[in-house]
Parts: sequence; structure tokens; C-alpha cells
Amino acid sequence: EKPPAAGPLSTAAAAAVVVLLGAAVMVASFRLGVGSVQQPGAGLWPLMIGAFLVVSSTVLVLTARRFDDAERFVSSSWLVLVGLGTMVLFALVVGTIGFEIPGAVLAFVWLRFLGKE
Repeated sequence: EKPPAAGPLSTAAAAAVVVLLGAAVMVASFRLGVGSVQQPGAGLWPLMIGAFLVVSSTVLVLTARRFDDAERFVSSSWLVLVGLGTMVLFALVVGTIGFEIPGAVLAFVWLRFLGKE
């Protein structure tokens, strides 16, 4: 069953958050050092991705009234945040105890609790 559609204000707000995220990525990329086209630095690729996020999300903010395919935040939307939290936890422990155990636990949690399998 499809969740109810979000309104244009929700779409614009979500896109505005992504604009801020893209701007933060761009600022952080300059700290890494962008370099030049002949000798790219570590921050060049994040700078390009951040710029893409800012431009595309700005377009979405400006045209939010035309879109009606965004979904409203409902109780099952929290599952996305739970999935993100378990992935962050996985990334924190995989360097310490290896891949096998955290990978198996992550797969179990995602299948059993998030996917209801």
C-alpha cells in the first residue's frame, strides 16, 4: 500500500535540506584540497558531487509545486532511519572485529526486523 502523497511544502523542505548537505560537502571538499584539472586533489570529486546536489536540489525547491510523487512521512518511514543507524553501527565496528560477524548481524536485522522476512 502506497503512503499518502506529501505536499509541495514537504518536498521543498526536503530539497532544502539536501541543498544544505551539498553546501556542507562543498565546504569540506575545499578543506581536503581541490587541486587543479591537471593535478586533482582529494576534494575535487566531493566538490563536484556537492555542486550537483546544490544545483539539482535548488531546482527541486523552485519547482516543488509541480511534483506530487513524494511520499508523506508516516510511521513506517522510521524504518529508513533505523536502517541508516544500523549501517552506521556496522561501519563503526567492522574495522575492529572484521566483516563476517557484523555483516551477518546486519543482514539478519535488515531481513528480520526491517523486511519482516
